[in-house]
Amino acid sequence: FIKDNQIIDYLPQFAGQRYSLSSAFKQIFNNPLFTDTGGTNSTSGVVTGTIPANCTISKTGTWGAGLVTSALVARADGFGYDWVLTVTNAGAENDELSITTDELASSISNSDVLYAAAEVSMSGLLKNRGFYLEIRSTVDGVFSNVSTLEYGAYQPVATDPWTDDMYSQENSVGVLRTPNLTIGSTGTISSVYARFKFRFGGVGSTAVIKIGRMAVFKN
Repeated sequence: FIKDNQIIDYLPQFAGQRYSLSSAFKQIFNNPLFTDTGGTNSTSGVVTGTIPANCTISKTGTWGAGLVTSALVARADGFGYDWVLTVTNAGAENDELSITTDELASSISNSDVLYAAAEVSMSGLLKNRGFYLEIRSTVDGVFSNVSTLEYGAYQPVATDPWTDDMYSQENSVGVLRTPNLTIGSTGTISSVYARFKFRFGGVGSTAVIKIGRMAVFKN
């Protein structure tokens, strides 16, 4: 199964597997195993703790202060660290957390084909509204993106389909891989980055989010 589906190729194998160190590596995110710290926390007090280097965490909505803790936890398998976000509450319906890589455009050329991948899990869920991983690009002012959606779903409430009941509240664990994104064959590449986005269903929303072995590859 692994051979046929090339799952092992989706994830970085060591901290130095990055294009900025050697063009032989097609993985272009500069902190793939989250071994370095010092990223940007732009959440105005919502998130406390350590942020991995080359990453930014931000939010939308009406989060209260100190509702999310961030930590880097050593992995038992030796592949660096997991970025663990513990959400103890959310301020309002559809509050979101976003995790964005640093700008990758300098490592990319016209016609490159990209995809993002990572291990991700959510547990202890309550009022989960889903999450996704995407790559976003801008070439000559034209925006493009591709994403892998992880919205679990059933719809038991016919009169109100957008309640939390629409979304699976079971634990989610696995490897996410986006579809391929092809950069335009001509034009100026002004922005390329990967992003996770997590959405919650309001007061009482809880979760432990775990991300590891983050990668953005050039095919």
